[in-house]
Amino acid sequence: MIDAYMYLHSKGDFHLKNIGLDVGNGSIAYAIQSEQEIHTHTYPSTFGVVDTDVEFLKQQEQPPLYFVEGTNYALGYEGIRSYRSLPLDAYDRTNRYENSTFVLFNKLALLDAATSDGQTGMIECSIVVGTPAEDFKKPLVEHLKSWFQAPITGTKNNEQLVLMVKNVEVISQPIAVLMDAYYDDHGYVTDEDIENEKILVIDSGSGTLDLSVFESMAVTKQVSEAIGVNDVYQFILDEIRKREPKMRIDPFELEQQLRSQPGENKTARYGALRMDVTDFYRTGMHQTWERMKRIIMRHFPDRKEFDRILLAGGSGSAFLSQFEKWHPDLFVAQDAQLAIARGMLKYLLARDTQ
Repeated sequence: MIDAYMYLHSKGDFHLKNIGLDVGNGSIAYAIQSEQEIHTHTYPSTFGVVDTDVEFLKQQEQPPLYFVEGTNYALGYEGIRSYRSLPLDAYDRTNRYENSTFVLFNKLALLDAATSDGQTGMIECSIVVGTPAEDFKKPLVEHLKSWFQAPITGTKNNEQLVLMVKNVEVISQPIAVLMDAYYDDHGYVTDEDIENEKILVIDSGSGTLDLSVFESMAVTKQVSEAIGVNDVYQFILDEIRKREPKMRIDPFELEQQLRSQPGENKTARYGALRMDVTDFYRTGMHQTWERMKRIIMRHFPDRKEFDRILLAGGSGSAFLSQFEKWHPDLFVAQDAQLAIARGMLKYLLARDTQ
């Protein structure tokens, strides 16, 4: 490892980058500044172990193949399908910070972000990662930082990689949502009104609903509840099993299909038997939304007490029409699923401008 580090550094193949990394229960998103613009990307919380002896599905643009810790990996549905790989699920609502698969997924996502501009070799970066409000505690913050203390080494499409994380900062995900609205893409203040407003930030993730109140940009109340669009997927799986206990269900394939065509009548479960799951999807969405709405109203019965209510997160996108009916004056973050990663990066960029 030291030899590779010294060789690449001596060759001048050396790059410093700022990255916001948002790894959630259902998906991962990152934001990186590239040529004075913010580049973002998102993946489902699924990646694949690739057997290089198996014939690949040849495509015009082959997804990246990462070799880390002695194993080849592909990210995202497209990567898994292209390399005919074995899916691994990084989803873990209750114990994800101790889950080795989840930790590996973080590192792979960081590699993907750092090399998204095509650069390989020696790369140095500063990163911001986030936690739900309920998890933002000093022991966990230090634990997250420890993941990136050692260099991440490997290859991308057979190109050598050594990623050094020089600085790690951890912030709560709701604060990142506020930072996304407060700063522009260069880290300068773009909405000064936020400094004096009372704001409710709804960070509706795949597995966690975070509700945070900010007054003069300081947190005055935080609530976290374990609910999100992953509950919809679980409801569908449970309903299939009730009707066809012997049906072989692949949660990866079902989630991929539901994400690609949410709510469409064509949504169906294929296997030894064929089952249309459209009604299950709609029922699961309705039940989950009603629960989410009751949670919000229980904690904050008077929406008029806020100058603005700001929505972000993957489930925020999935339930957007319901949220907008519930509160027509809702402020919706641009590309709501990417707002947290983008806000983390803006938080870093703002430090450079001060």
